[in-house]
Amino acid sequence: MTHSEQMPTTRRWLAACRHLSRCPREPLTDTAREVRTLVGADTVTVWLTDGDFPGPLWTDVKAAARRAMAEASPSVVTGAGGSTLVVPIGLPGHVRGVLVLGRGPHRAPFPEVLGMLAQSYVSYNTSREVAELGDRLIRLAFSAGLSLSGSLQHTDDPRVEEGIRAALASLDESVALIRAYVHAA
Repeated sequence: MTHSEQMPTTRRWLAACRHLSRCPREPLTDTAREVRTLVGADTVTVWLTDGDFPGPLWTDVKAAARRAMAEASPSVVTGAGGSTLVVPIGLPGHVRGVLVLGRGPHRAPFPEVLGMLAQSYVSYNTSREVAELGDRLIRLAFSAGLSLSGSLQHTDDPRVEEGIRAALASLDESVALIRAYVHAA
């Protein structure tokens, strides 16, 4: 494979950027499914929100979700409709939403310890996946930057140089944003 074949194409780069914009949900969906199995839940819902939770829910479940986001701490709500385990997604100061896991009324309620187990699992997996994705995107940006920098040597046109320098600045800014996102996750 030649050096030019190894360089990311514009199409691949744009696809990676699109993936970054939607990536937090894809790995999180897989993690949510794994946690549902891990704790023996009947249902799981992922809420990435600022605390204004959608849909008709019991008031106590909404309150537990808000508390989980504010305190970065899981909680269990048990009522006539069954048991609900609310697990924060993220670490204190960086909670992005909650997993809401449910068991029907015919099942035993969730023990509190499952909340702590689920939270540690979610925190580990989301942080690891975000870091891995960030590393891949930074490598792509670096590769594209090297290719663009090499192109500067082959042009005398000031407009082309200006365009390449603007693209390099944009890549630098993208890398800084990716690093900030990974650090916050």
